[in-house]
Amino acid sequence: MNIKLKKNCKFCCFCILIFTIGCRNIDCPLENTVLVGSKLYYSDTDVSNVTLDTLLVTALGTDSLMSCQKANLQMSFPLRYSLNNDTLLLSFMRNGQIHTTDTLYLEHTNTIHFENIDCPPAVFSELKTISWGNQQDGKVVVDSASISSPIVNYNGTENIKIFVHYNN
Repeated sequence: MNIKLKKNCKFCCFCILIFTIGCRNIDCPLENTVLVGSKLYYSDTDVSNVTLDTLLVTALGTDSLMSCQKANLQMSFPLRYSLNNDTLLLSFMRNGQIHTTDTLYLEHTNTIHFENIDCPPAVFSELKTISWGNQQDGKVVVDSASISSPIVNYNGTENIKIFVHYNN
């Protein structure tokens, strides 16, 4: 009788454990970093096989390097959630030195996104306008830029197309 009671007790404990684990379902996304997706295209071909030595992306007013890419340029970078505009410096490099720096100006609205009480809130953005320029040396590389998908969230889509004319 004692052996049967122990088996039943073990079975009940096992069932309770499985039930409590099964009832706890946290639906937090695994990749929950909100980033703007961007690609560089040649302005005359609309082909995204632009190759450079290196492209450094920094945000104006910070000393943080947001992206440092080589070869085919597909970039991801965050937006500020405390303001509705961002200024990005795109430093194009040749032979290990900065060749020129162009500027992208992004205007966006921010919305707090809440999925679950167990998950931290995220800040999604909607891109409103994008403009570009070069005030330093006149060696403009960015020909134009366009918003391809205005909603910035954590699904990894391409939000911005940057068209360049870059001769090696």
